[in-house]
Amino acid sequence: MLPRMVLRVRRAVRRLAKRPEELASTGLENQASWDRMMTRYRPVETETERRLKAVERELNRLGLR
Repeated sequence: MLPRMVLRVRRAVRRLAKRPEELASTGLENQASWDRMMTRYRPVETETERRLKAVERELNRLGLR
């Protein structure tokens, strides 16, 4: 089992090493990739959350605790 996997990995590495230009990404591609990833983890802010944050800021400004 392991020797077959090693052979498959070797073949894949050889195949990819022959065409490094296909693996190289540009700065714009990297930036777009990071932006897509970050939008997945960014919380979606709803109207209710925005209102609660506004109320919290107002209470903090007034100093009520």
